[in-house]
Amino acid sequence: MSFVQTFGGTNIYSAEPSYRAIALTANVTLSWPIEMATNENVVAKIMDVTPDAGSRVITMPPADQVSVGQTALFFNVGSYTFTVNDNAGNAIVSVAPGLAWQIYLTSNTTAAGSWRSVQFGAGSSSATAGALSGYGIVAIANTLNQSAPVSNVAVNYSIGLPDRAGVINWTGGAGTFTLPSAVDCGDNWFVMVRNSGNGAITLATPGGETINGDATMSYNPGDSAVVVCDGSDFYTVGFGQAPEYLFDYVSIDLTGETSPYILSGANLNRISYNFTGTLLANMVIQVPNTIQQYWVSNQTSGAYTLSISTSGGTPVDITQGARVILYCDGTDVYLAQTGSLALPVAISQGGTGATTSSTARTNLGATSVGVAVFTAVNAASGRVALDAAQAGANNDITSLSALGLTGVIKGNGPAAALTAATAGTDYVAPGTATTFTATQTFTGSTSVPAEIARNIVEPVTVSATAATGTIALYPSTQSVLYYTTNASANWTVNLTWSSGTTMNTALSTGQAVTVVFMATNGSTAYYNNVVQVDGSTSGVTTKWQGGAAISAGNVNSIDIYTYTVIKTGSATFTVLASQARY
Repeated sequence: MSFVQTFGGTNIYSAEPSYRAIALTANVTLSWPIEMATNENVVAKIMDVTPDAGSRVITMPPADQVSVGQTALFFNVGSYTFTVNDNAGNAIVSVAPGLAWQIYLTSNTTAAGSWRSVQFGAGSSSATAGALSGYGIVAIANTLNQSAPVSNVAVNYSIGLPDRAGVINWTGGAGTFTLPSAVDCGDNWFVMVRNSGNGAITLATPGGETINGDATMSYNPGDSAVVVCDGSDFYTVGFGQAPEYLFDYVSIDLTGETSPYILSGANLNRISYNFTGTLLANMVIQVPNTIQQYWVSNQTSGAYTLSISTSGGTPVDITQGARVILYCDGTDVYLAQTGSLALPVAISQGGTGATTSSTARTNLGATSVGVAVFTAVNAASGRVALDAAQAGANNDITSLSALGLTGVIKGNGPAAALTAATAGTDYVAPGTATTFTATQTFTGSTSVPAEIARNIVEPVTVSATAATGTIALYPSTQSVLYYTTNASANWTVNLTWSSGTTMNTALSTGQAVTVVFMATNGSTAYYNNVVQVDGSTSGVTTKWQGGAAISAGNVNSIDIYTYTVIKTGSATFTVLASQARY
């Protein structure tokens, strides 16, 4: 039924109770207090509502059952917010704890109707707290509390007025924060800035204003500060630097590392660096594009360079064994000291402590006699300085004509201790046999042979022994080993330098040696079936003349085996072997 324009246009309001206390333990739908009311949850003029949880809903009865101007006041005496909906489920008002709202009907042409709401005074301080919350202040229950919302940013960012009292936390590489206009900020505006990224950030003003007297300010990773405004310029309060940016030391082993070696993690933005290890190639240490100083010690080994650079910067080379101080301006790396040495250099630092030769000699402890000899212009002046005779035979050896020594002499000390040297023993002389016990190298040149020999005699060891088991061939003992007794079984040849030195030790990579073994066979054709170097076949590649390994010897003959051992790497050999019958 409709109550619009009835009885001459005067609104008729349904009878209604003036007050209800509602324990809102579930969502409810109210009824108008009329004869047709279907339940006891009727609308009252004033309703104190105590919700037991958030998101509770009170639904108003159909608006087309009453006249416009129908009112109801809801006061939230609980701790949770509840919502008042129209009969179609649309929210009319949300009532926070401690607040009172009155709603009134302005149109009843539909069941939902049209409603307006008016907030009454707060029933407790929480209402005032909620109304007063803003930037940096939040209402929690019945009290106002400080608030510092955190915004994580990884790209260039323009800080706005709504960022007041917030925390702008940088999480990217190098970047820029731009502050708002100081005039727009006014006096007492502030924001908190922190660099939690891995590159420097620049805090810039929009133009004209300054921050701590400068147009920009740099934050290294870990730096933070409160930025405040006085309406004209900006200032930082409590600028904190991470302890990593204070002086400290780290040692980094570069063995096996590849270039560029990018400083990161615990090694990032330290001050004193000691680089060690063996370099496998030229190595660039890449530092971040942040303002920082670097004390670098290059204690690496290997025939390669070590240099320091930013990404895309010009590397600065550090000599092995050197220590230098560098700095980065945020873009490139430079030597902190490029001037000359301060003179004079003290004796304790390897100098003379003087700027003239005479003072230097005195500072280094030279005597007057020593100085006179050192500065003598000829032999006669030197003998005068020594107070020596100008000529004749005497013990001060100013003249050697009377010493009676001829040929090659040896010894250590005065003339009396010197004796004649023996050719072939103390020195090499043509026509005298000389035995060498160390390796002699004759290199020749690109146009001159290293050696010309008319005849060379090689030592041969002849032994009445039968070939069997493992036979050691020692190039250090003989070039040829001859067994004159008939072989009794197939045998293994072990090619090694001597009984105490391996072939791997005696030969360098790229060197070779050739030895011969002569084996006597009777009616059975025994043969060399295994070839070893230094007692092993591991690392040994044996290639037989003709392309296939031999499988038999020759009866009633002397089989001559020739082995050329070539060292191709550490403990790695190629053996060229052949067998010939005589």
